Amino acid sequence: MEETMSQAPMQEQEGKQADNAPRGKHSVAGLPLVIDHITVRSDRMVCRVRVSPALRYTTPGMAHRALEKMPSLAHHSCVNENGDTFASAIEHTPLPHLLEHVTIDLLTQRTERSDYVYAGVTEWLDEERGVARVQVSMLSDIESFAAFRDAANFINNLIVGA
Repeated sequence: MEETMSQAPMQEQEGKQADNAPRGKHSVAGLPLVIDHITVRSDRMVCRVRVSPALRYTTPGMAHRALEKMPSLAHHSCVNENGDTFASAIEHTPLPHLLEHVTIDLLTQRTERSDYVYAGVTEWLDEERGVARVQVSMLSDIESFAAFRDAANFINNLIVGA
C-alpha cells in the first residue's frame, strides 16, 4: 500500500504563523523548514523536506534549546561519525536529521506500545538547495502525520522564536 500526497507546506495551513514568520534566510512560506511532499508506505512515512540553504545545519545554541525542551533526544541511537547517540551529532547535523529524531521522539511519547522501536533515515536529495528525504517507521499514518507536523513546528519555533 502506497499513498502519495503533495501538499502545501504544513505550516501554511495554520495561517498566521506562516504570514508572520520572518523572511530572508528562511525557506518556503518564510519558515526555515517545510515538509512539501509525503508518501505513506505500509511500514513507514517518507517526507520530502525543504530547508533554507542558509539554515541547513543545527547550531550549538539550537541543539541546547532542543535538548532543554526534549532531553530524551540525546539518548536516541544514531549512526553518525561522532558516536552512537544523537547527542554526539545534534550540535552540527542537518536540520532534516533533527526533524527525524524529533518526530521519532514524539511518536515514542505518544504510542501505547512499549515493544515497538521507531527507526528513521535522513538523506540529502540536493544539499545545496536544502532538499532532503526523511523516512520514519510507523504504526499509524495518522499519528505519523501529526508527529511530523508537530516536529516541523517545534523546529521552526526553535529557530524563528530564538
